[in-house]
Amino acid sequence: MTADWILDQLSLLSPGFWLALSVVTLPLTYVLGRRVGARLKPWIGVLRWTLIPFAALLSGGLSTRFAGLTKINWAATLNLGVIIFMLTAAVGIAIRIMRMTSEEPRMPPPQQESRLSARRWAYGPLSILWLGAEQLHWCFVRGAIWEMLVTWPTGPVESSAYRTLWLSTLLLLPEIWLQPISFQQRLLKASLLLVTAVTFFYTLNFWLCWAISATLWLLIAGPLPAAPGHSNADSMQQAPALKTERG
Repeated sequence: MTADWILDQLSLLSPGFWLALSVVTLPLTYVLGRRVGARLKPWIGVLRWTLIPFAALLSGGLSTRFAGLTKINWAATLNLGVIIFMLTAAVGIAIRIMRMTSEEPRMPPPQQESRLSARRWAYGPLSILWLGAEQLHWCFVRGAIWEMLVTWPTGPVESSAYRTLWLSTLLLLPEIWLQPISFQQRLLKASLLLVTAVTFFYTLNFWLCWAISATLWLLIAGPLPAAPGHSNADSMQQAPALKTERG
């Protein structure tokens, strides 16, 4: 590794700068999240997830191809990608059916059921947006590491895509464990990280990764639909609106 390459990575035009900025801002957003209100707290992480990748893309510090936004491998997407999506959806549906059959039916007051219904309607769109922001962050980290490996001063690193898969996963797992969500939701997020990492490795498709992440999260962690004599009060408490980092 040469000094010139290290200095180049400190430039706004290099992925190393934006990756380092993302790592540095994690504890800062954690501290800031503890100082703001509960309503603003989830959006602190969303801003970090979106602003840094967008700034990297706009400045030319990260290629849109490495971020999975352009030059997508459509052949792999329509073959292996569709298979992965269908398998994860099947797993999500199976788990959701198990939740629905194990949920104890209750009859809440009409006013409470009305509020729960409104929360159910808001949960889906907000979760999809938050998951999209998080997936953009994940693809940004993968893309930044990948681009750094292929521009290594001694030449492109062998099996750079494969190494990117594991390096990015190891870097992102601690972020998931810092999120103020339940242990089960952290396990689900970690599973989503692994599934989308493999999907990204073969397809270079951010959009497919987003679709897989949103589908599996809503099926497994989303609130159950209301039914006669059935309340979602417990499920809404167990699956709150998607939160982001503590900072």
